[in-house]
Order: sequence, then C-alpha cells, then structure tokens
Amino acid sequence: MKVVLFDLEQNEIETYKQLLTNSSDVSCHTEPLNEDSLSMASDAEVISVFVTSRITSDMFSKLTNLKYIVCRSTGYDNVDTKAAKEKDIVVCNVPNYGEHTVAEYAFTLLLSLTRKLQDSISQVQQGKIDHTKLVGTDLAGSTLGVIGAGRIGQRMITIANGFEMKVIAYDPFAKPEVAKKLGFEYVELDELFARADIVTLHVPGGKNNDAIINESTLEKFKDGALLINTARGDLVDNVALIEALENGKLAGAGLDVLDGESMIDIDHEMALLKKSTAKELKLSAELAILEKMPNVILSPHNAYNTHQALQRIRKSTAETIIGFEDAKIQNQVN
Repeated sequence: MKVVLFDLEQNEIETYKQLLTNSSDVSCHTEPLNEDSLSMASDAEVISVFVTSRITSDMFSKLTNLKYIVCRSTGYDNVDTKAAKEKDIVVCNVPNYGEHTVAEYAFTLLLSLTRKLQDSISQVQQGKIDHTKLVGTDLAGSTLGVIGAGRIGQRMITIANGFEMKVIAYDPFAKPEVAKKLGFEYVELDELFARADIVTLHVPGGKNNDAIINESTLEKFKDGALLINTARGDLVDNVALIEALENGKLAGAGLDVLDGESMIDIDHEMALLKKSTAKELKLSAELAILEKMPNVILSPHNAYNTHQALQRIRKSTAETIIGFEDAKIQNQVN
C-alpha cells in the first residue's frame, strides 16, 4: 500500500520508516497536508496526519486512491469525517495515548496562573523582586469545573482530588458510577459556570461545540474565574475571551490551543504579509492582543508532547496502518 505521512518532526521520519519497514511504499513529510501539498498524496491509499493538517471534502476528489486516514491524535475534527464516509474512506484516531499527559499539562498551566510563575521568573531575570506583585491563590478548597468528563477529564479530577479541590463536571453522557468513584458532582453547564473558580475544557472541537465559551456563557462565569483550554481552539470565542480578561470577569487564562494557533509560528506571520484572508487577519490581531496580556499564558499546542505519549502515538499509528494491510481496522471514528 502507498502510505504518506504528514506533519512529522524531522527526527520522527526514521522512526516511522522503521516501524513501517514491512510496508511496501512509505513517504514522510514535515509539511502539513493542505491544498498546497496535496500533490504529495495524490496516489496515496493511506494518509496519516496530525492536527495541523486539515482534510476537507473538496480534497477527496483529488485523492482518488485514498482508502484510510490515520489521525495521530485523539481529536479528528480536522478531517471531514462525513465526506470521508460518503467516499468509503475509513478514518481512525489514537484514542487514549495521553490522558495523563494532557491533564498534567493542564494543571501546569493552572499552577502557573495561580502562583504567578511567569511573573516570578521575569522578576528574577530582571533582578527586581516585588513579592507584593507575586501573591498567589491556593487551589485547596477551590472549585474546579470540568467540561467533558472523559478519560482526560477524569484524570483532571483525580489530580484535583490530590490538591483537595472540590470538583463539579458537565458531560452529556454522565456516568454516575464514575462520579461516585472519583467523588465529584455532575451539574448542568450554567451551574458549572456560576460555581467554578476554574473552568477546564476537555471536549472535542467541531460544530457541536463551536465557541461554547462565548460572550453569553462568559457572563455566567463566577467573577474572577480562570479558564484552562488544552482541548481545541475553536471551543473559545477569542474576542469574547479578550473582553472578559480586560474587564476582570476572568482573572486569567491558560491556553495551549487557540483559534488561529498556527499563527504563533513566525513563518505564518510572514505569510500573512504576502497573502491572507480577512479571517486570518482577524485571528492574527486577536493573537497579538492575547500575547501581550499579562494574565494570559499561551503555549504552542504542546500538551500532548512527552516522550511517553509520543511513543504511544507512534506505536498506535504504525499498528493501525499495518492492520489495514492485513485487512484489520481498529480505532475507526466514522
């Protein structure tokens, strides 16, 4: 089978070639899959992508040999799964590589905010220490609101229990036995917004959850709450978030994902100068504002990125591709 992998780090290429050594034809690329790079996959039967690639319905007409798409992530909203199904193309993901990994990173962002870690480091670097500007907030006794109590959300709850936090959660597929085991309470979204000192997002992206954090929902938040997002950027309306941070409705935000996050890369900023849409210009302006806000921590979609998680992603991806060649399908999402 002709296998083409996109979005690879340079140091991953040899690893994947070794894992797929028995596959007949494997091509590896550091570029994301998009309209510009589509020709690299024109004859592919299997395509593997990370979240930085986006596969739309229009692209399928040019991928006439394509039978399988392997997402090297748990989320797959970057692929038009409905259009893929109509074309009899199987889409698979890596369902559980990083519940510990992402939850730990979310708590890293949370602790960095509540203990003003960035400001502390900055003061030391500048040689000007003012402890009155470094007063933090205890997590013990505070209320964590978890939106999405799946694998990652449950791991967040377990960690929060270790900090002696109170935990409430919203999930459309509530599991009372899990709530009893982990000691948290299911509530509706409006109640979660009103009660939580910290809101953390662990739901998939896509149109069903598009901008669930918006102007109207932020008005329901507890004054001075914190927002943590390690899930998907499109869950949050950037403009509404900026306004809530400016007027004090939110005390801070820790964002590993962001609508328009690809613009964090300087190369993309240069591309904006040459060719850009109105939407891209708007997202670029929003990003520039968030980067300058002292109560915001931005990181470059890095929550998944540990040695152990990467090994699990690579192993699962290779096993899925090899399974296709043996007429076995695993982790199908469409």
